[in-house]
Amino acid sequence: MAILVTFALSSCGNNEPSRKPEEFLIRVDSISMPDSLSIGQVLQLGFYGTIGENPCHQFKRFIIGKSVSGYTIKVIGEQTFPKGGACGEGAVIMEGRVLELPVTEAGTQIIEVENPGLNHVIRKELVVVP
Repeated sequence: MAILVTFALSSCGNNEPSRKPEEFLIRVDSISMPDSLSIGQVLQLGFYGTIGENPCHQFKRFIIGKSVSGYTIKVIGEQTFPKGGACGEGAVIMEGRVLELPVTEAGTQIIEVENPGLNHVIRKELVVVP
């Protein structure tokens, strides 16, 4: 009987998740960036879009791929699963979350942001002058 009571007391109000958090690709609606920069400057990208439908969704990180032609970026979110499913209300949005990238090569750089779904990419060009 004492074991049952101890278990019942320890499980009440426990805020640990019911399962491990899961990462997902955030849908980016738009990005803001300059049209041109000089070598040595820093490219600042502002990201806009909905992270998730409730506070159980949050921004986690950027995954950045660099190639000769530019950058490919994935915006990663994380969904948590609290016990009882209480996440709160209200969408979580990116309001210009900033990513800074070095500008090291002259020419036209392609910035691609991958979105969920096949061939759903935001593509912008950056002209880099010496």
